[in-house]
Amino acid sequence: HKLKFTPAKAAQRLASRTTGNIGFVLRDDHFTRSEPFYTQVLLGTEYEANHHELYVLLTTIPYQFDRQLHTPRFLKENNVDGLLVAGKVDRGFFETVDSSEIPTVLIDFEFEGCPAVLIDNEEGGRQATDHLVDRGHQAIGFLGADTKHPSIRGRMDGYKLALSATGLPVQDRLIITSENGEPDMEMGRDLFKALSSLDPMPTAVFCANDALALTVLNLARNESVNVPDDLAVVGFDDVDGASRATPGLT
Repeated sequence: HKLKFTPAKAAQRLASRTTGNIGFVLRDDHFTRSEPFYTQVLLGTEYEANHHELYVLLTTIPYQFDRQLHTPRFLKENNVDGLLVAGKVDRGFFETVDSSEIPTVLIDFEFEGCPAVLIDNEEGGRQATDHLVDRGHQAIGFLGADTKHPSIRGRMDGYKLALSATGLPVQDRLIITSENGEPDMEMGRDLFKALSSLDPMPTAVFCANDALALTVLNLARNESVNVPDDLAVVGFDDVDGASRATPGLT
């Protein structure tokens, strides 16, 4: 300290055999404007890593992972000290990670005992549905894409629990979902078409994420469906676009 010596990080890491890098893995179809949630997660990762003088190395992988073709370079070169994986990725990727023995934490996904950062999706789904029930709605729809994702499935479970707890029937016809589809504009259009074709149409809908909810708002306007008078809409995630939507997205 007296000599005003600042240790070189590169030398320290060479001595400790660390890289100072954190790998961040995201499926390529999640790194889009249609699903801005994971972009926010990446920004949060970068913000926190910067406090610890760590670098975040971002890479994307495809929906169907091939170890020979798609293994991230930083895994091949053992150039990260830890790994963050955001959202659902292919099982084959986790087999690759296991063989690398790099400490890994999942975000918004669960896989066979791997450490994970999650929210209580079931409770959130229950609260979202309760919000609509409290406002007098009895025919409440649920819209969700990629229902194999544990977060979306948890939100749907919360929706069902909220209805059952208040004595309202869980009607299969009001649950409009896709197992594999991504919550993009095209999927939102298909789900909204199925919703609006219901007879009678529900008076409210809980969308499993904001990407779908914002799409519903836009399509409802085009179809002259008044929100919230004809159809009340609740989303989930609170992405930036939710505060700028017209009308405002609950």
